[in-house]
Amino acid sequence: MSDTKRWMPYRSLSAQDFDKKNEEKPVEKPQISSEVAEKINYYLNNYQDKTLKIKYYKAGKIYELECQIKKIDKIEKTIKTTENKLINIKDLIDIDKAQ
Repeated sequence: MSDTKRWMPYRSLSAQDFDKKNEEKPVEKPQISSEVAEKINYYLNNYQDKTLKIKYYKAGKIYELECQIKKIDKIEKTIKTTENKLINIKDLIDIDKAQ
C-alpha cells in the first residue's frame, strides 16, 4: 500500500475544515444614526397596511425581511410580523417601505 492512499482520507478532512473556516463570521451590531432612528420610529408609528423592508440584527448576523407588521408589543418591546417572526425593537437596524 502506498503512502498517498493511506493518507487520502485525511486530505478530505482538511477540505471539510477549510469549508468551516469559510463560514460567515459573526458581525457586530451596527450603530444607527439619529436620522435612521427617526425613520424607524416613524414606521413603527405608521405601519398599518404597509409592506415594509425590515433590517435587524440577531446572534451575530444581519437579516432582512419584507413583510407587514402584525402587532407591536410595547411592554415586551417586540414586533410580530405577518410571518409570525418576533423581532426585538432594540435589534432593528433599518425599516423602509418595500418596493
